[in-house]
Amino acid sequence: MKATTHGKLRPQLKRIKLDLGTSDIWSRHSFHTWFIRQFVHPMRGFLENAIILFGPNMFNHVLPLWTETYLEK
Repeated sequence: MKATTHGKLRPQLKRIKLDLGTSDIWSRHSFHTWFIRQFVHPMRGFLENAIILFGPNMFNHVLPLWTETYLEK
């Protein structure tokens, strides 16, 4: 938690780890399965690495809004 200039506490993320595991996509048609895997497997790696590298900074901007919206009702 980090204090603001108005005396409120803001949550702060230091690290984020995202692991999508070995999930796979299956379809009845083998061509659909192959075509979708060509995009999903590389994007899964890109997404995991992007969240690990840039996630804390991205989420720290919106966390105060989320906490005010969902916790102060």
